[in-house]
Amino acid sequence: MGVKLHVAGVVVTELTGVDTADGAASPSKQAGLQPGDRITHVGAAEINGAKALRDAVNRSGGRAVTLRVERADSRLSLTLTPAKAADNTYKIGALIRDCVAGIGTVTFCDPATGLFGALGHGIGDNENSLIPFEGGDVYGAAVQEIARGAAGKPGELRGAFVSDESIGRLYANTEHGVFGRLVGESLWAGRDPIPVAAAAEVRCGPASVLANVQGDEVRAFAIEIVKIYGPDIPNSRHFMLKVVDPELLDLTAGIVQGMSGSPILQNGKLVGAVTHVLVGDPKRGYGLFLEHMFKSAQAYLPQEEAGALRKVS
Repeated sequence: MGVKLHVAGVVVTELTGVDTADGAASPSKQAGLQPGDRITHVGAAEINGAKALRDAVNRSGGRAVTLRVERADSRLSLTLTPAKAADNTYKIGALIRDCVAGIGTVTFCDPATGLFGALGHGIGDNENSLIPFEGGDVYGAAVQEIARGAAGKPGELRGAFVSDESIGRLYANTEHGVFGRLVGESLWAGRDPIPVAAAAEVRCGPASVLANVQGDEVRAFAIEIVKIYGPDIPNSRHFMLKVVDPELLDLTAGIVQGMSGSPILQNGKLVGAVTHVLVGDPKRGYGLFLEHMFKSAQAYLPQEEAGALRKVS
């Protein structure tokens, strides 16, 4: 699937200079702004996107403004003076973004409600910092190219959205995945439901992963669960898996970016999802127990959706 996550506020991605008549200035750097900071307000004005930030900075007319910033678990107030650029607009000297887009893999969908989980980990600027968001959309997507993995260099599935029409909405971005509701029964029509295994049922040994590595085709490939760590391990690394299917190894060299969320089956049950690759050995990676992913889907469920899920749980 394609994912478009709408960021709450705007996130600073890089500090830059501003070309002015007096030379290059960097108000953001001088004020102590850092990449990864999230700007939520300029003065009293709430910032809900890149345009809102540009407009608020321009309204300053070059007078000092106070930015309200969230950095990790801290909230800061930073004062800076926007610089007048060569095009007569005022700028703070920072590149920002207000949405995140990419492709990932759906792990499960409840056909009775359309509720789904994907990725098996959260979307963030780094592993320990999830991006706060104000909703998001999912789209149909197809894999167009594979960059094979190698030791020290993770591979990647490169794809594109196949339509501008949203097929679902996101309601949560968590350490165990992103969750939302799909619309349109055609997305799961004709597919038989699969029972979910409890974490205690998962065993070392043969298993399979359902992966989409070419176009929009989903296929089963052989893997082995080689070590179980348990549900208390952070960052969705509950067990280690190894790709043993010769065809998947030939296509990707193992686990690659974009396969996160690929469902793992063992003994006829859905047991988990692929979450990470070992950078030094792309044949190996980590998985998350599906039981815990589903519990997270329930825990973050908006009130208006809770009744529907209770009816089918």
